[in-house]
Amino acid sequence: MRTSFIFISILFALTANAEGGKCAITDIGSFARDFSSSFKNGSLLLLDNKYCIESRLHIEIDHSIRDQKVESNVRSFTELDVWLNKQKNSDGFPTPGVWPLIDCHSNLCTFAGNDANQLHNHLFLKTIGYGFGKGGAVITNIIFEDGD
Repeated sequence: MRTSFIFISILFALTANAEGGKCAITDIGSFARDFSSSFKNGSLLLLDNKYCIESRLHIEIDHSIRDQKVESNVRSFTELDVWLNKQKNSDGFPTPGVWPLIDCHSNLCTFAGNDANQLHNHLFLKTIGYGFGKGGAVITNIIFEDGD
């Protein structure tokens, strides 16, 4: 009897989490600032403890000079971290760069990037796209810009 109670309790906890607990992003601006900081500090994989990606997340790197785009789909922030590190050259470039968050509205968080504040050999967070699901905001895509 006690064993079934424990099993039911564990099952209930897992179900509650799957129904939006951990995946729910109630404040998209806070998520964008948290993501930006983690990207800059090289700690994206730690975001898996706080947020989750509900389905495949589309990632793009636009190049500022070359008309080239590199794309991927990831299922976790750890997978995103690994993929971004594979984009670096043998000297460890591009280095993560962060522009200030302008605002999050109309399903897009935008960061204040332009030609004047773009640095060579840096990869900047440009936009975070999102939609809304059952428990709050759901991240749909993230676009970075390579300062070439």
